[in-house]
Amino acid sequence: MHNQFVVEDKEKWEESQSAIFDIIKQETSYGYDKDVFHHAALINILSKKLASESKLSVVTTNYDTLVEDAAESMNYTVFDGFSFSRTPRFDDDMFEWHLSKHVSDVKTRENIYKKNVIDLLKIHGSLTWRMSKSGENVVRLDKHAPGESVMIFPSSDKYMQSYEEPYFELFARFQDLLKRPNTLLVTTGFSFADNHISRMIIQAISHNPGLSTLITDYSLDSAKPNKNWSELQHMMENANSVAFLRATLNKDLTKYLVGYPEEIS
Repeated sequence: MHNQFVVEDKEKWEESQSAIFDIIKQETSYGYDKDVFHHAALINILSKKLASESKLSVVTTNYDTLVEDAAESMNYTVFDGFSFSRTPRFDDDMFEWHLSKHVSDVKTRENIYKKNVIDLLKIHGSLTWRMSKSGENVVRLDKHAPGESVMIFPSSDKYMQSYEEPYFELFARFQDLLKRPNTLLVTTGFSFADNHISRMIIQAISHNPGLSTLITDYSLDSAKPNKNWSELQHMMENANSVAFLRATLNKDLTKYLVGYPEEIS
């Protein structure tokens, strides 16, 4: 009788979990609207600040396709870790590639790098990711395609899930980006509550003098800041290259990054 109770409870739990996951997917299936979302402006502003051979790297924990949709609206090319094949398959090596063409000059043999190219690391997965039929690869499909999305859902074991493929490769690449010199990290809408990501960033700030961090959020005066947020504030007060800005992606962040027009106070 006790065993039967456990089985029934497990079934209820699985049904509840499935219903919650369906709600998450439904609530994050946004349609891109340039009049509402400012992703395109932010990508454009930051990309123009880079040298021609460099790519802007966008790292997100979100499942939606707003970054990809915004990039497409501006004819940007997105390297998201998937092959440029008919059915894109995850291949971490894709991030190592650039788009360039050879200049017809015998003396210099220069390469011209294609503008408007970004790297996109979706470290918690995406609405568009599915397991292949063989179960050996992650492929990218339309977000409305049938099948279970490959994503790290909010749960007590999401830290452990980040060590699985393909998340491990993406986290490792993000960590490598944070170690590079002359790097600016801009965070927006990230509360630093995800400990596995926050500790990575805090360690990078501590050990990489070439890393500067701009933390933007709608509220910087939380009555009960989490431990990571408090540590970052302490690091700023102790002359680390950390700054806080009360701004949000879909409101005024892009205005701050390009400078306010004279009529805006």
